[in-house]
Amino acid sequence: MSACVRDFENFVGETLGSHREKVHFICPKPEDVKSLMSDWMKMTARLKQDAQPVTGRR
Repeated sequence: MSACVRDFENFVGETLGSHREKVHFICPKPEDVKSLMSDWMKMTARLKQDAQPVTGRR
């Protein structure tokens, strides 16, 4: 994989005030990202091979 991956912790959420956070999603640990992305790329390659076109016709 030639792309760079993040090496820091991250989350998606919002600040509620009074030092409180509402977390909606916690991202994978930085050390897990490289292998997860590798597996994602393998899965998408398999899906491209096996995919059938979707149409609205019967």
